[in-house]
Amino acid sequence: MCAVTEGALREAAKLRELAAQAPVPCVVRSRAEIERFLRKNIAEKFPKDTLAMEQLWYRALGVVPDDYPYEKEIVQAYVQQIGGYYDPDRKEFVMLDTMPGQLQLPVAVHELTHALQDQKFGLTHFLDPQKRESDELMARAALVEGDATAIMQDFMSGRPKKAAKGLSEVIFSESNIQVPEAVERILLFPYLDGLTFVRHVQRFGGISAINAAFANPPQTSREILHPEQYVNRSFLYEELPREQVERPVERSTSVYEDTVGEFAVSALLASALSSKQRGAACAEGWRRDRVVIFKGEGSARFVSWRSEWDSQEDSAEFYECYREMLKVRYQKDVSGDLVSITPSKRMKISRSDRRVSVVVEVAGG
Repeated sequence: MCAVTEGALREAAKLRELAAQAPVPCVVRSRAEIERFLRKNIAEKFPKDTLAMEQLWYRALGVVPDDYPYEKEIVQAYVQQIGGYYDPDRKEFVMLDTMPGQLQLPVAVHELTHALQDQKFGLTHFLDPQKRESDELMARAALVEGDATAIMQDFMSGRPKKAAKGLSEVIFSESNIQVPEAVERILLFPYLDGLTFVRHVQRFGGISAINAAFANPPQTSREILHPEQYVNRSFLYEELPREQVERPVERSTSVYEDTVGEFAVSALLASALSSKQRGAACAEGWRRDRVVIFKGEGSARFVSWRSEWDSQEDSAEFYECYREMLKVRYQKDVSGDLVSITPSKRMKISRSDRRVSVVVEVAGG
C-alpha cells in the first residue's frame, strides 16, 4: 500500500505547484485504530465537552432527532467516511488497510496534497478548534478539502472511469454514512461545497488565488456557498456578541457558545422541508448568529439562538421555514410564539425586524 506514496507525492506536488519540503512517511492502519486516533484527537484538541454540547444544541434546535446519540455516533460516521488521512502532528500519511488497490494512488494524492498544504501553510494552526468556532472551522475545512479534492480530481481526469467511480463511492457516497440527513450534509460539505468554492476561486487567478485564500481564508460557510461574495469581498462578517443573545432566565450561567452559520441552517431546514434547494433558499440572507447554552437551576438547560439577516424579507422567510420544519419534524402545532415540543422540551420563537430568536428549554439537559 505505502509503495504508492512517493509517486503520489510527486503527482500532488506537480498539480498543486508546491514543492515538497520533506518526504512524508506512510503507515497502514485498521478502522479500529483510526477510530481510536480520532477519539483521542478530539479529546486532546477540542474544547472540553464539545461533542456533548453540540449534541445538546443540535437536538434542541432540531438538527438531529431528540433521541439521536450524536456524541456517540459522530466519530463512527467520520471513520466510515475515511479511506486515509494526513496527520499534521506526526507529519505522516495513514492509509486504511482495506483500501482497494485501484483507489490507493488517488486517495494518496488527495491526502498528500494535505501534506503539501501543511508544509506551506501549517494545518495545525489553520484548523485549530481551540481558536475558531464551528462555522469558521467548516469554512476553512472547505478550503483545505476542496483544494485537495480539486487536485485529486485533476489527477483522476486521465485515469480509468472505473477507478474514478470507485473513488467517488469511497469519499463522496452518502450511502456510506448512516446519520441524520442534516449531519450527513455537514460531513460532506467540506468536500462537495469546498470543491465548488475552490474551482470558482481558481477561475479568477489559478493556483496563486488558492494560495492567497490560505493567507486570507473565508470566515463563514456563507462565503463557501456564495464564492463570488468571497472573491468580490461583498460580504463583510462581524461576529455577534454573546451579550446580544437572549438570557432565558435571570439566574442562569452561560456554559457554551458557538456559531451555526448559513450552511448548517440550510442543512437543518432541508432535513424536513420539501427539498434541499428550498432549505438552501430559506437560509440565504444569513448574516450572523450565535447559539448559547445556559445552565439554569437544577438540571434545566436552555439553548438560546439569535440569528440576524440581510433584510426583513430574509428574516421573515427563515422564520416561516423554521416553523414549517418544526411542524413537519415533530407533528406539532407551532402557530404560537410558545411551542411545547415534548413534555421536557419547550420553545419560544420570535422575530423582530431582521432578527429571529429561538429559546429552547430542555429539562434534564
